[in-house]
Amino acid sequence: MNPIVLRTGMPLPKALQAELATRGASYTSGQCDDPTRDARTSYHLFHPGPAFSGTVTVLFHGTGNDALFCWEYLILDLLKTGRAVFTFDLPGHGRSSSTILHEASFARAGSFLPRLLPELLPALKEVEAVGYSLGALAALQQVSEAAMPWRALVLMAVPERVELSAAFLVDEALSFFQKTWWRQVRGFGWDASFPAFGPVRRARFPIRLDPDIRMSYPAFVDGIFKNRNVKEELKNLLLPILLLYGTRDSLATATYGQSLGKRCELIQGANHFLLPLAEETRKRLVGWLISRQRPAAS
Repeated sequence: MNPIVLRTGMPLPKALQAELATRGASYTSGQCDDPTRDARTSYHLFHPGPAFSGTVTVLFHGTGNDALFCWEYLILDLLKTGRAVFTFDLPGHGRSSSTILHEASFARAGSFLPRLLPELLPALKEVEAVGYSLGALAALQQVSEAAMPWRALVLMAVPERVELSAAFLVDEALSFFQKTWWRQVRGFGWDASFPAFGPVRRARFPIRLDPDIRMSYPAFVDGIFKNRNVKEELKNLLLPILLLYGTRDSLATATYGQSLGKRCELIQGANHFLLPLAEETRKRLVGWLISRQRPAAS
């Protein structure tokens, strides 16, 4: 195996391990070099086994958490279709990574994918990207660079700006009373369900912001969105794109999502946190990816 790959042994929720075993799927975790600094990025690869279609879906996680947080049900849904699933820590995120977050490191988030994925998946044919919130910008950047055979892009809850109003914080806190969240808790446990916010849970979900950046993490993330023209970037892409937004999300509003493109689907009752957990989100996302799939050659 290429020397950029190292084993780490990151634990998975026991319920997810059991599901993978039942489906005959395999799991690998490791670390790869950040291309320009002495730092490591942790990754996780889920393989469906003999049913592998040659397509891998790369998940770009959301603000403030890590590569695995809240993806469990979607990973299982994607494996069921014969896809492999790859997810990794964004720069400055993840307890097992050592990268630092600044503008340059975020701009190259996932730049190791063109060399690492073929090493891990020799039968790889096509790649899909699914990005959530901050991760959606990273996904958009990688797809725009066209260094891999990207076949489809899904962007979830991309905000225009990051402005944390009192109304937003209250509505997000109400997530803990919703059935969607309790289903996640029952399925995969508290640690895989309770997010980081502000200083809460930063031991579990640390943020390594460059010490030269004289602003808070939310302010820095807001600056990233402020400096990007998502609408123009999307216009320059030729591959199929799906936008998913929650109707109760006051950060990444449905109105903004609809302004970005014609294929924007709204998930009723979902706020920013609950959107990737919602069963309807996963159903539409996976169904759309399957509908874009090329027929197998005879």
